[in-house]
Amino acid sequence: GGATTGEDNPAAGLDITGLQWQIETFGVPSTDKTLYSVWAGANDFLQQRNFVDAALNIGLALHNLYENDARDFLVGNLPDIGLTPSFFGSGISQDLASGWTLGFNFALDSVLSAFELNHIDANLYTFDAYSMFSSFTPGFPEWTELFWAYDGFHPSAMGHKLIYETAAAAIAPVPEPSTILLLGGGLFGLAWYGRKRKAA
Repeated sequence: GGATTGEDNPAAGLDITGLQWQIETFGVPSTDKTLYSVWAGANDFLQQRNFVDAALNIGLALHNLYENDARDFLVGNLPDIGLTPSFFGSGISQDLASGWTLGFNFALDSVLSAFELNHIDANLYTFDAYSMFSSFTPGFPEWTELFWAYDGFHPSAMGHKLIYETAAAAIAPVPEPSTILLLGGGLFGLAWYGRKRKAA
C-alpha cells in the first residue's frame, strides 16, 4: 500500500516498494503464459507528483517487463479520484483530484499507443476503470460501498470484485493464461477498454 509508479513509497516512509523497484526486484518468470497486469498512479497523486511523469513510469515499467521477455499485458487507467468518498464534495480538492485523473489518463493513453508502436509483438489489453466507476452515482450507498470505509480511497472487497469481473471480460476473447501475476498495493493490478489494442 502506498507504492508510487517510481521506486519509492513515501506514505510508508520507504525509498523502495514502488512500481519500478518491484519489477527490478521480482523480475519476470521465464514463461510465455503469464499475463502482466499493471495498475498504478493514484498514490502519485497523493504525493503531489506530476501526472505526466506517473504515466511515463507506466510506460517504463512495460518496457522493462518487455525487455525481460514479457509479452502479454493488461493495463488500467484510473477512476476519477475526485469522486472517491475521500474527495467528493470537498470543493477545490475534488476539482484538483479530478483534473489530475483526467490528465493522467490522457497521458497514459499516449504512452500506451507509443508502447504498441515500438513493441509490435506485444499483446496489450486495456481496462477502463474511469468509465466503470463513473457508471455509479457518487454519494449513493452503492457507490460508497465500492470503497474501503477506512479511508474512502482504496477499493473495498466489492470494488475489487467489480474490477476483477470487468478486467476478466476485457481479456475474455483470448485464451486465459495459466498464471496471472498480480503484485498489489499500486503496482500490478488491472487495465482498460475491454478490447485488445493493436498497433497500427
